[in-house]
Amino acid sequence: MFDAQRKRVAMLGNQVPNEVLLVLYCVTALAIAFAGYAQGLRKQPSRIPVYLMGFLACTVIILIEDIETPYTGFISVSKQPLIDASARLGDH
Repeated sequence: MFDAQRKRVAMLGNQVPNEVLLVLYCVTALAIAFAGYAQGLRKQPSRIPVYLMGFLACTVIILIEDIETPYTGFISVSKQPLIDASARLGDH
């Protein structure tokens, strides 16, 4: 149980560095810009692929930032296993 608690505390301290997020934002913006430029070169441009790529890129960034905080957001880690283990140890 103590190892699990140590892992949880360590996980809270391990976050994605701001430099990595900045590079992710820049690469995403550049990819969307290239997609828009490529669509503009076509004779009959369609905006749907550019919008779809923008939506998917934003979704990936949001998920990466959400995973960074395990107890809040869309994806959350339950504290119940730790509570159950504590209760079992308290009974002994």
